[in-house]
Amino acid sequence: METIDFLSFIGNNSGETTQASSQASTQPSSVETTQASSQETTQAATQATAQATTHAGTQSTSQAATLATTQATTEQNERRKYMKDVERKVCIESLLHAATNLKLPPGTINKLSHIHGVSRWTLQRIWKHVKLSVRLKQSIKISKNQKGKAGRKPIQLNVEQLMAVPLKKRGNIRSLASAMKINKSTVGRFVKKGKILRHSNAIKPTLTAVNKIQRLRWCMQQVISSTINTIPRFGDMYNVVHIDEKWFFMTKNSQTFYLAPNEVRPYRNCKSKRYDTKVMFEVALSRAVHGPDNECLFDGELGCFPLTEANWPIDACGTIWVQQDNATQHLQLHDIEFRNAANTEGFNIHLIAQPPNSPDLNVLDLGFFNTIQAIQHQQAPRNVDELVSAVKYAYEIFEPRKVNHVFLSLQYCMLEIMMVQGSNNYIQPHHAKERMERAGNLPTYIEVPIQLLKESMTSLLQQHMELHGLTNTVQEPEERAEAETE
Repeated sequence: METIDFLSFIGNNSGETTQASSQASTQPSSVETTQASSQETTQAATQATAQATTHAGTQSTSQAATLATTQATTEQNERRKYMKDVERKVCIESLLHAATNLKLPPGTINKLSHIHGVSRWTLQRIWKHVKLSVRLKQSIKISKNQKGKAGRKPIQLNVEQLMAVPLKKRGNIRSLASAMKINKSTVGRFVKKGKILRHSNAIKPTLTAVNKIQRLRWCMQQVISSTINTIPRFGDMYNVVHIDEKWFFMTKNSQTFYLAPNEVRPYRNCKSKRYDTKVMFEVALSRAVHGPDNECLFDGELGCFPLTEANWPIDACGTIWVQQDNATQHLQLHDIEFRNAANTEGFNIHLIAQPPNSPDLNVLDLGFFNTIQAIQHQQAPRNVDELVSAVKYAYEIFEPRKVNHVFLSLQYCMLEIMMVQGSNNYIQPHHAKERMERAGNLPTYIEVPIQLLKESMTSLLQQHMELHGLTNTVQEPEERAEAETE
């Protein structure tokens, strides 16, 4: 800890200057800090004087100047919360040099306050400490009295208390803070630091036992069996077309805007929210095809309905699988007219239906519709024609490379469905596909672990037997072989 001996300081400073003060003054950082602080204080005092004179009105010039000095000192004090040891040492030596028998001439504190850029209350506190140390015949301590980690101790999150609060009272920061009996700002800091996680929860379709079996079987049917040199994986899905319909609304019921302070607030109205202008679109999407140099050979965007076969690449596979949901108004899978039209001009088109209550198994519901709807809302259409143009524009500017991202997300979701045995109680995975694409290692398909495939087969058989009231347990192949041996 650095200290100053008062007696040695007096003995070594018979003139106006001292060796300690000259050493401190030769340090460029201290001098530059002092000069800069003095200039900042003078500029702040000048600006504050002008403001104070304007607002004072009938006040005298001396009162305005006093107010300006107080404001400048307050601003300077807010900018500098703590003094460094070298700055504190310079202030102590300046006070000792100006004092006579521990008495300062009138106005010394204010003068040194402007020179060093420190508030006069700070100098008065330092001078009080100096006089007390001299009277007690102790060395003058330069460093602060703070030991270790000083300041207000952080509030710790009580995880058990947080989990004891019902979910219905954890919908926003205000209700959560009220339930935990802490300040809203404290809860906000917990969220900012990641100690409390913000989660958006969406309602998912209710799945029956049959639905789970169908979902699990569907995912397993997409797996290509392993060979000697490969492991099980999902197909590349280049010959699969996803079709679905969606309502696109003219505007949102509640929308956020960022306005200037004096800007007029927008006024939106409609006769009834139930009858907002909307248009239904049916969209067809396939996987984009890129060349060896990453050039786009086929963007996968087959267009809005009606679907035209001119958009399908000529050299692509002739067998096409058109996937739709199970809506009753859709074509039947074995419709005769569709079969006759689908087997012309060298095409062999099959119509398949995804499992019921499974929007997460269709790339359109999985992410494509949300993306083009966000772009459509930015166009702010005012009538039906503009709404149709906005949807088509959003569809056309959708980047083909992102089509591949959505198809990879579909395969990652199928992995999660297999892990949860056909359920939809899983978190949609994120695997930094943008980063992998920049690095040049974005996969075309996702591999399926062999152990997961075995567990899915066992789970599928077990659920099927439970559904039909069979009580026999399903044995693993190794267990079955051991039982036969015995």
